[in-house]
Amino acid sequence: MAKVRKTNHLVWLTCSFRPAWSSESRFHLANRLGSIRGYIPHSRWQLEFAKCPLSTDCEHSESTAERRVANTLTIAVEASSEADDHQARLLIDGKDWLGPAYAGLDPPMLKTELLDKGVGTLIVGRCWTGLVGCHDVHVEVTRTESSVHWSGSGATSLRFNAAQYDAEVTRFAQDTSRETVGRAVEREVEHLFRGTTIRGGFEFDWASTRIREGLVHLSFRKGHRQRLLKFSWDGASVAGAIDRARVFRAERFAHCE
Repeated sequence: MAKVRKTNHLVWLTCSFRPAWSSESRFHLANRLGSIRGYIPHSRWQLEFAKCPLSTDCEHSESTAERRVANTLTIAVEASSEADDHQARLLIDGKDWLGPAYAGLDPPMLKTELLDKGVGTLIVGRCWTGLVGCHDVHVEVTRTESSVHWSGSGATSLRFNAAQYDAEVTRFAQDTSRETVGRAVEREVEHLFRGTTIRGGFEFDWASTRIREGLVHLSFRKGHRQRLLKFSWDGASVAGAIDRARVFRAERFAHCE
């Protein structure tokens, strides 16, 4: 609260911090100060009043978010036995944020969410069974010039320094150290088929080498409906799989060229 005291014809304003004063409180304080303003030189009045944090919306005061130390994001990739792929675990301030009830997203999917989409409603976790769509973890992501904010799914207080956040997302997206030949083929094929559609308005979604040995399956979706196409590869060469994918695309998607 604010107190006004008069000493030797000078008036001093002392304040103890209060996060947000109501407009009514500020009005009464202003009236009280106005009645004794004659005792305070005009320049001194402005200086002392500016130092008092009467409201968090004052231009001289910081917001709660600005005063708080930013969270840090680390993304750790590990095997996911339930889904026969890998999962990207989100570590917030060094602690596993998803917890045991959720699995991390397959790294390529998390890369799409954090890097390609970046803001809006993003999926950052999935059901512990490895399925996406049954019990996902969503966050609402917004950005300012200097910070990234997560809200929802218990993340209402998460705020990251934009430079640290972007650096970690970029590091994660570029890390292929755990990538098998099959996963490298999926990444390259997905890049090749991105944006294609098939009859009926089904849009390309993902590629997989893990459904059946020696085949690359392509998933196309329209709402909750799915169609699969496939082509063969030798199971050993990324370059060979890319060549086969290009031939298949030219034959089935000539309109996309």
